[in-house]
Amino acid sequence: MRGKLLLLLAALTLTGTLAMGKTKERFVLQSKNYEFQDLKSSCAVEIEHSFGTIKFIDCEPGQVRVEVKVTTTETDETFIKDMRFMNPIEEVEVNKSGDKIIIENKNQRNENGFNKSKKGKRGYSGSRLKSEKDWSVDITVYMPSEMSINLEAAFCDITMSENNQGERDLEVAFCDMTGGDFNRLYMESAFSDAVLGNIKEADIDASFSDIKAETIGSISGDFAFGSFHFNNIKEKKSVSSVFTKGI
Repeated sequence: MRGKLLLLLAALTLTGTLAMGKTKERFVLQSKNYEFQDLKSSCAVEIEHSFGTIKFIDCEPGQVRVEVKVTTTETDETFIKDMRFMNPIEEVEVNKSGDKIIIENKNQRNENGFNKSKKGKRGYSGSRLKSEKDWSVDITVYMPSEMSINLEAAFCDITMSENNQGERDLEVAFCDMTGGDFNRLYMESAFSDAVLGNIKEADIDASFSDIKAETIGSISGDFAFGSFHFNNIKEKKSVSSVFTKGI
Protein backbone atom coordinates (compact mmCIF):
# COMPACT_ATOMS: atom_id res chain seq x y z
CA MET A 1 0.00 0.00 0.00
CA ARG A 2 3.02 2.31 0.52
CA GLY A 3 3.59 4.83 -2.22
CA LYS A 4 0.08 4.84 -3.61
CA LEU A 5 -0.76 7.92 -1.61
CA LEU A 6 1.79 10.03 -3.47
CA LEU A 7 0.20 9.05 -6.76
CA LEU A 8 -3.22 9.91 -5.39
CA LEU A 9 -2.08 13.34 -4.22
CA ALA A 10 -0.60 14.12 -7.61
CA ALA A 11 -4.00 13.59 -9.20
CA LEU A 12 -6.12 15.54 -6.71
CA THR A 13 -6.68 19.20 -5.89
CA LEU A 14 -7.84 20.93 -2.76
CA THR A 15 -10.78 22.70 -4.40
CA GLY A 16 -13.83 22.28 -2.20
CA THR A 17 -14.22 18.54 -2.49
CA LEU A 18 -14.81 17.58 1.11
CA ALA A 19 -17.08 19.56 3.39
CA MET A 20 -15.18 19.71 6.69
CA GLY A 21 -16.53 21.82 9.49
CA LYS A 22 -19.78 22.73 7.78
CA THR A 23 -22.92 22.92 9.88
CA LYS A 24 -25.38 21.88 7.19
CA GLU A 25 -27.33 18.76 7.97
CA ARG A 26 -26.11 15.68 6.12
CA PHE A 27 -28.44 13.00 4.90
CA VAL A 28 -27.79 9.53 3.55
CA LEU A 29 -28.11 8.83 -0.17
CA GLN A 30 -26.92 5.22 -0.06
CA SER A 31 -25.86 2.74 2.60
CA LYS A 32 -24.46 -0.76 2.76
CA ASN A 33 -23.40 -2.98 5.68
CA TYR A 34 -20.91 -5.84 5.92
CA GLU A 35 -20.24 -8.30 8.74
CA PHE A 36 -17.44 -10.80 9.30
CA GLN A 37 -17.54 -13.38 12.11
CA ASP A 38 -15.22 -15.89 13.79
CA LEU A 39 -12.09 -13.79 13.23
CA LYS A 40 -8.81 -14.27 15.07
CA SER A 41 -7.24 -11.45 17.06
CA SER A 42 -4.33 -11.53 14.59
CA CYS A 43 -6.67 -10.33 11.83
CA ALA A 44 -5.84 -6.93 10.34
CA VAL A 45 -8.03 -4.23 8.82
CA GLU A 46 -6.63 -2.46 5.74
CA ILE A 47 -8.28 0.69 4.38
CA GLU A 48 -7.64 2.95 1.40
CA HIS A 49 -9.97 5.92 1.42
CA SER A 50 -10.25 9.51 0.22
CA PHE A 51 -12.81 12.30 0.37
CA GLY A 52 -14.96 11.20 3.29
CA THR A 53 -14.88 10.15 6.90
CA ILE A 54 -13.49 7.14 8.73
CA LYS A 55 -14.56 6.18 12.23
CA PHE A 56 -13.33 3.24 14.31
CA ILE A 57 -15.44 1.90 17.19
CA ASP A 58 -14.45 -0.88 19.59
CA CYS A 59 -16.63 -4.00 19.57
CA GLU A 60 -16.70 -7.60 20.83
CA PRO A 61 -13.82 -9.98 19.93
CA GLY A 62 -14.00 -12.15 16.84
CA GLN A 63 -15.97 -9.86 14.55
CA VAL A 64 -15.71 -6.86 12.27
CA ARG A 65 -18.67 -4.84 11.04
CA VAL A 66 -18.40 -2.18 8.35
CA GLU A 67 -20.96 0.50 7.56
CA VAL A 68 -20.56 2.42 4.30
CA LYS A 69 -22.68 5.49 3.59
CA VAL A 70 -22.76 8.03 0.80
CA THR A 71 -23.90 11.32 2.32
CA THR A 72 -24.54 14.85 1.13
CA THR A 73 -25.87 18.22 2.21
CA GLU A 74 -27.15 18.96 -1.29
CA THR A 75 -30.91 19.12 -1.90
CA ASP A 76 -30.93 19.65 -5.67
CA GLU A 77 -33.18 16.91 -7.10
CA THR A 78 -31.22 16.56 -10.33
CA PHE A 79 -27.95 16.16 -8.44
CA ILE A 80 -29.46 13.52 -6.15
CA LYS A 81 -30.94 11.64 -9.10
CA ASP A 82 -27.61 11.64 -10.91
CA MET A 83 -25.78 10.55 -7.76
CA ARG A 84 -28.03 7.53 -7.41
CA PHE A 85 -27.63 6.74 -11.08
CA MET A 86 -23.83 6.82 -10.75
CA ASN A 87 -24.16 4.52 -7.71
CA PRO A 88 -20.87 5.48 -5.97
CA ILE A 89 -21.42 3.03 -3.11
CA GLU A 90 -20.67 0.17 -5.51
CA GLU A 91 -17.17 1.60 -5.92
CA VAL A 92 -16.41 0.82 -2.27
CA GLU A 93 -15.14 -2.74 -1.97
CA VAL A 94 -15.20 -4.59 1.35
CA ASN A 95 -13.76 -8.11 1.34
CA LYS A 96 -11.98 -10.69 3.47
CA SER A 97 -8.70 -12.03 2.13
CA GLY A 98 -6.84 -14.47 4.34
CA ASP A 99 -6.41 -12.83 7.73
CA LYS A 100 -7.25 -9.34 6.42
CA ILE A 101 -10.42 -7.31 6.06
CA ILE A 102 -9.79 -5.01 3.09
CA ILE A 103 -11.79 -1.82 2.53
CA GLU A 104 -11.08 0.21 -0.59
CA ASN A 105 -12.89 3.27 -1.87
CA LYS A 106 -12.35 3.28 -5.64
CA ASN A 107 -14.39 6.41 -6.35
CA GLN A 108 -12.09 8.77 -8.22
CA ARG A 109 -12.78 12.48 -8.32
CA ASN A 110 -12.20 14.33 -11.58
CA GLU A 111 -13.54 17.57 -13.05
CA ASN A 112 -17.06 16.13 -12.92
CA GLY A 113 -16.70 14.51 -9.54
CA PHE A 114 -16.79 10.85 -10.68
CA ASN A 115 -14.71 8.07 -12.10
CA LYS A 116 -13.86 8.93 -15.70
CA SER A 117 -14.81 5.44 -16.86
CA LYS A 118 -18.42 6.25 -16.04
CA LYS A 119 -18.54 9.65 -17.65
CA GLY A 120 -20.07 8.36 -20.89
CA LYS A 121 -23.06 6.60 -19.33
CA ARG A 122 -26.36 7.52 -20.95
CA GLY A 123 -28.26 9.94 -18.76
CA TYR A 124 -25.22 11.19 -16.84
CA SER A 125 -25.49 14.95 -16.37
CA GLY A 126 -21.83 15.67 -15.83
CA SER A 127 -22.25 19.44 -15.65
CA ARG A 128 -24.43 19.02 -12.55
CA LEU A 129 -21.92 16.83 -10.74
CA LYS A 130 -19.02 19.22 -10.45
CA SER A 131 -16.57 18.43 -7.69
CA GLU A 132 -17.64 21.46 -5.63
CA LYS A 133 -20.85 19.60 -4.81
CA ASP A 134 -20.77 18.36 -1.23
CA TRP A 135 -20.90 14.57 -1.10
CA SER A 136 -18.70 12.07 0.64
CA VAL A 137 -18.21 8.40 1.40
CA ASP A 138 -18.41 7.78 5.15
CA ILE A 139 -17.02 4.54 6.58
CA THR A 140 -17.55 3.24 10.13
CA VAL A 141 -15.60 0.17 11.26
CA TYR A 142 -16.59 -1.78 14.38
CA MET A 143 -13.63 -3.95 15.36
CA PRO A 144 -11.86 -5.38 18.43
CA SER A 145 -9.18 -3.07 19.75
CA GLU A 146 -6.46 -5.74 19.61
CA MET A 147 -6.68 -6.10 15.82
CA SER A 148 -4.20 -4.06 13.80
CA ILE A 149 -5.05 -1.28 11.35
CA ASN A 150 -3.23 -0.29 8.16
CA LEU A 151 -4.73 2.93 6.81
CA GLU A 152 -4.07 5.16 3.81
CA ALA A 153 -6.30 8.23 3.71
CA ALA A 154 -6.45 11.58 1.94
CA PHE A 155 -8.87 14.45 2.44
CA CYS A 156 -10.65 12.65 5.29
CA ASP A 157 -11.93 13.25 8.81
CA ILE A 158 -10.64 10.33 10.89
CA THR A 159 -11.84 9.28 14.34
CA MET A 160 -9.78 6.55 15.99
CA SER A 161 -11.19 4.50 18.86
CA GLU A 162 -10.48 5.41 22.47
CA ASN A 163 -8.34 2.33 23.13
CA ASN A 164 -5.98 1.20 20.35
CA GLN A 165 -4.28 -1.94 21.60
CA GLY A 166 -3.23 -3.35 18.23
CA GLU A 167 -0.63 -1.81 15.98
CA ARG A 168 -1.74 1.27 14.03
CA ASP A 169 0.05 2.05 10.76
CA LEU A 170 -1.42 5.28 9.40
CA GLU A 171 -0.50 7.20 6.25
CA VAL A 172 -2.53 10.41 6.01
CA ALA A 173 -2.54 13.53 3.87
CA PHE A 174 -4.83 16.54 4.10
CA CYS A 175 -6.70 14.89 6.98
CA ASP A 176 -8.06 15.85 10.40
CA MET A 177 -7.66 13.08 12.96
CA THR A 178 -8.70 12.58 16.57
CA GLY A 179 -7.91 9.54 18.64
CA GLY A 180 -7.50 8.01 22.06
CA ASP A 181 -4.60 6.00 23.46
CA PHE A 182 -2.19 3.88 21.40
CA ASN A 183 0.17 1.02 22.19
CA ARG A 184 2.16 1.25 18.93
CA LEU A 185 1.62 4.05 16.43
CA TYR A 186 3.44 4.31 13.11
CA MET A 187 2.33 7.43 11.28
CA GLU A 188 3.22 9.33 8.13
CA SER A 189 1.48 12.68 8.01
CA ALA A 190 1.44 15.42 5.39
CA PHE A 191 -0.64 18.59 5.62
CA SER A 192 -2.74 17.06 8.40
CA ASP A 193 -3.87 17.82 11.96
CA ALA A 194 -4.10 15.23 14.73
CA VAL A 195 -5.14 15.36 18.39
CA LEU A 196 -4.19 12.13 20.17
CA GLY A 197 -4.07 10.70 23.69
CA ASN A 198 -1.27 8.70 25.34
CA ILE A 199 1.10 6.71 23.13
CA LYS A 200 3.41 3.99 24.45
CA GLU A 201 5.56 3.75 21.31
CA ALA A 202 5.47 6.25 18.43
CA ASP A 203 7.30 6.39 15.11
CA ILE A 204 6.15 9.50 13.27
CA ASP A 205 7.26 11.11 10.02
CA ALA A 206 5.39 14.37 9.62
CA SER A 207 5.60 17.46 7.43
CA PHE A 208 3.41 20.54 7.26
CA SER A 209 1.27 19.07 10.04
CA ASP A 210 -0.05 20.00 13.47
CA ILE A 211 0.09 17.05 15.88
CA LYS A 212 -0.77 17.08 19.58
CA ALA A 213 -0.54 14.20 22.05
CA GLU A 214 -0.39 13.56 25.79
CA THR A 215 2.34 11.32 27.29
CA ILE A 216 4.59 9.41 24.88
CA GLY A 217 6.65 6.51 26.20
CA SER A 218 9.21 6.49 23.39
CA ILE A 219 9.34 8.39 20.12
CA SER A 220 11.33 8.33 16.92
CA GLY A 221 10.79 10.04 13.60
CA ASP A 222 11.34 13.00 11.33
CA PHE A 223 9.48 16.29 11.75
CA ALA A 224 9.52 19.19 9.31
CA PHE A 225 7.62 22.43 8.79
CA GLY A 226 4.94 21.99 11.40
CA SER A 227 3.80 22.28 14.99
CA PHE A 228 4.21 19.30 17.30
CA HIS A 229 3.14 19.46 20.94
CA PHE A 230 3.62 16.45 23.22
CA ASN A 231 2.93 17.07 26.91
CA ASN A 232 5.46 14.52 28.13
CA ILE A 233 8.07 12.46 26.27
CA LYS A 234 9.82 9.84 28.37
CA GLU A 235 12.36 8.73 25.76
CA LYS A 236 13.54 10.16 22.44
CA LYS A 237 15.11 7.36 20.41
CA SER A 238 15.91 9.02 17.09
CA VAL A 239 14.28 12.34 16.34
CA SER A 240 15.14 14.96 13.75
CA SER A 241 13.32 18.24 13.20
CA VAL A 242 13.51 21.07 10.67
CA PHE A 243 11.61 24.35 11.00
CA THR A 244 9.25 23.00 13.65
CA LYS A 245 7.64 24.17 16.87
CA GLY A 246 7.30 22.12 20.02
CA ILE A 247 9.82 19.31 19.53
